[in-house]
Amino acid sequence: MLDPAGPRSSLGDEPFPHAWGEQSSIGGSLQGAGCRLLPTLAALVEAAGFDLEVSVRRQPGRLARLTGPVGRRVRQRRRELVAAAAAHGVASLRVFGSVARQDCQDSDVDLLADLPPGMGLLGRLGRVAGELHAIVGVPVDLAPAADLKPDVRQRAERDLVAL
Repeated sequence: MLDPAGPRSSLGDEPFPHAWGEQSSIGGSLQGAGCRLLPTLAALVEAAGFDLEVSVRRQPGRLARLTGPVGRRVRQRRRELVAAAAAHGVASLRVFGSVARQDCQDSDVDLLADLPPGMGLLGRLGRVAGELHAIVGVPVDLAPAADLKPDVRQRAERDLVAL
């Protein structure tokens, strides 16, 4: 049965507001419109005589898509890559391009990342890419997620493998 106050967390009786379309870090593109998709869907499902159950789980095996010599190295050293990037404030590393698509066995690594405010594209970004290169042993192209053009973003998002 649907609770009009919203779903409850398993840790207490407080509502779980982002599940009802309010601001959350997930679905950032829906935040600005005051979007209430989940309550609308829940109402439609209930009107049809059903209960709506929503769960979130990690997609299985995304990392397994990283194959070939370069992909395996990225997979094996992903904790080092993430830690090196985090030391510079760079977050949310995602592999895209030929390594993620399994197009090429020996390639550079294309990484999409969220950069901290004020990080220069030439100086610090180049140093971070150099450190990541040293970890995986192949050149790393580090692309700021905020700077991707819409058509490039659309293609890259099909390939993304989060580290």
